[in-house]
Amino acid sequence: MQGKKRWAMVALSTILLTASWAIADDDGHKGEEHDNNKTTENAAPATVDPIYVKECGACHFPFPVGMLPDRSWRAIMADLPHHFGEDATLPEKVAAKILDYAVANAGERSKNRLDRYVASSIKADQVPLRISEVPFFVKEHTEVAKHVNAKGPVSHWSSCPLCHTKADSGSFDEDEVKIPQANK
Repeated sequence: MQGKKRWAMVALSTILLTASWAIADDDGHKGEEHDNNKTTENAAPATVDPIYVKECGACHFPFPVGMLPDRSWRAIMADLPHHFGEDATLPEKVAAKILDYAVANAGERSKNRLDRYVASSIKADQVPLRISEVPFFVKEHTEVAKHVNAKGPVSHWSSCPLCHTKADSGSFDEDEVKIPQANK
């Protein structure tokens, strides 16, 4: 009888340990491969939409649209004449195509776990207009904030590819980060 109890405890412990690993690995970080729904660890690269890349990428890094919720993209696209101090007005049809792309691939709809994880850090009543305002971003960049300044090689937060060497492909893995050092 005691042997049966021991085996039952071993089996129960194994099940609980396996379940805790599955839950712990559901944060979109290292260790995840792909599931049957084509979910990936990385953010969805912005390069999949040529209009978005051409128009938005002409002035700044074309951010992965899954890093913001659709309400943020709607707000950004609704105020293009005052886009962070610049007039980024686009022809109506072009702006509509970009908005459709951004909303359809926003964080809450993304099949990419990093996008969903980032979007889930945003409270329902928040409408961040910059990815650098998203709680996940702020938390992940606290240690490197001292490297971002107007006189350094990383002059602003929108310079993702300067540190994230594979940002163009949607990969923001910590192991791929190389922070440029200021000239001494």
